[in-house]
Amino acid sequence: SLSNCLFKIYESQEAKTEKICDWHIHPELEMFLLLSGGKSFYIDNSEIQLNHGDIMLINSRIPHKTKTSIGSLGILLQFKVETNSDSNKEYAYLEDILEINKTSYKVFKAESPINKELTECIKKINKEYSTKQKSYDYYIKSYVYEIIAILYRNDFLTYSPDLLPRLSNLIPALEYIEKNYKEHISLYQISDILNFDKSYFCRIFKKTLGISFVEYLNLVRIHKAKELIKNTSKNITQISFEVGFSSVSYFIKTFKKYSFLRKK
Repeated sequence: SLSNCLFKIYESQEAKTEKICDWHIHPELEMFLLLSGGKSFYIDNSEIQLNHGDIMLINSRIPHKTKTSIGSLGILLQFKVETNSDSNKEYAYLEDILEINKTSYKVFKAESPINKELTECIKKINKEYSTKQKSYDYYIKSYVYEIIAILYRNDFLTYSPDLLPRLSNLIPALEYIEKNYKEHISLYQISDILNFDKSYFCRIFKKTLGISFVEYLNLVRIHKAKELIKNTSKNITQISFEVGFSSVSYFIKTFKKYSFLRKK
């Protein structure tokens, strides 16, 4: 790893035997460039096979497993993209909404334009890390930022600040949910706050946040539940009703659904 930089690099040795890395998960994005041989990734019940020159990008917090063929070589990068900023801290659930809507993985095939850009950056990073010449860490950081810029420009990553202007019409509704999440909140109540027709409200809410009003409400409740689990000795039944769920079984089902989200 590189000090003071949310970044790790691994250059694989030529595989003498087939290697399997069992299911794992990490908070960083993972990017792998296959230099020779073959490698398979297992994600979302799918097997993705890489060929020479292909690049696999796996988003943060996505469970995956790998199988490396004999004779394979590659370069693995792991890095974080910080989406939090002073401008969106008041929207406590924004990053987790982005987590729900993000793409799990992407394969950039060899010889494609974006592959060529990414490959150039990866090889430059590998060279700087291998030689460790003067100021190599600054060079590496600049190439990591270039990779991140390429991913944004090609819509694999999404700028969270872009979401803020589109939230303006929904702020009264979001504030109402924040204050009343413990109570039963009907679709009629929440749409009436904005003087919207129910069907129009549902369309606007889903278009803006990428999730439904009910999903957002549950997300808020799960965050509040995590805080209670962390800071109190209350049991699951007490917590589930305190944050607004009508049944313990539904609370547990919903909690598991959002279990991949970062811990508070």
